[in-house]
Amino acid sequence: MYKTLAFVFSLLCSFACIGQEVTASQKLPTKIQLNTNYTIETTINKGKSKSFLMFSQPIPKGMQVSEMDSKGGRFKFADSILKITWIIPPAEDVFNISYQLVANKCAADAVNFEGSVYFIVDSAKKEFKLNRKEVNCEGAKPSVSEERVGIQSNSSPLKSTKEPMEMEKKTESKTSSVSVSKEKEKSKGVTFRIQIGAFKTKPSLSNVPELSSVDLGNGITKYFSGNYSTRDEAEAHRPSLLSNGFKGAFIVRFENGLIAK
Repeated sequence: MYKTLAFVFSLLCSFACIGQEVTASQKLPTKIQLNTNYTIETTINKGKSKSFLMFSQPIPKGMQVSEMDSKGGRFKFADSILKITWIIPPAEDVFNISYQLVANKCAADAVNFEGSVYFIVDSAKKEFKLNRKEVNCEGAKPSVSEERVGIQSNSSPLKSTKEPMEMEKKTESKTSSVSVSKEKEKSKGVTFRIQIGAFKTKPSLSNVPELSSVDLGNGITKYFSGNYSTRDEAEAHRPSLLSNGFKGAFIVRFENGLIAK
């Protein structure tokens, strides 16, 4: 009799401990296109956790994120790592958080997403790891070193001093074509703005120059700074916004006043 009661008590304790564990899952697109915004949603089951909770996710190089819905947590994106921290977790047992992702460039055809949720049970820090997922990146470009290797492998040995001169002419032609394309962009009403973030409620943006916004129609509003005729001009102003605390600031292309698809 006593053995049976002890067994039942032990089983109940096991279930209680399991109930304290935190779990999470994440929705990711199967493909990512360059300069396209994606909403990444994560569902967290906090179990019985009533204190510290942190969601952490490394973001592949060349990609930027901005806050959408952090459920009152502290949002931070630095050194390609996204962190959302709660001293006191949301009241719901199961809640969703979301952020906006955009890829300015991809170093490989496929990138891996993984992450963790950290929590505390009995004064001990624990970790729940998200399932690792591979996402295809369309328009990926090889690194500079890979490009150089490709050029060397496809070219024949230099036979005379004329070849370097021909290469210089090709470079000049390429530079001039870039200038022409920028002029065409201007004539089509193409401009570039720096996106600060996407928010449900307007944050304090009194120190942001040339502030503009776009209402997405779903309760989310995107806020931008500046309106530049070239991407290079926008890139030149982006560091000042980063230093002012807008860590997720990135460049967005507009055509005739609308966000380019």
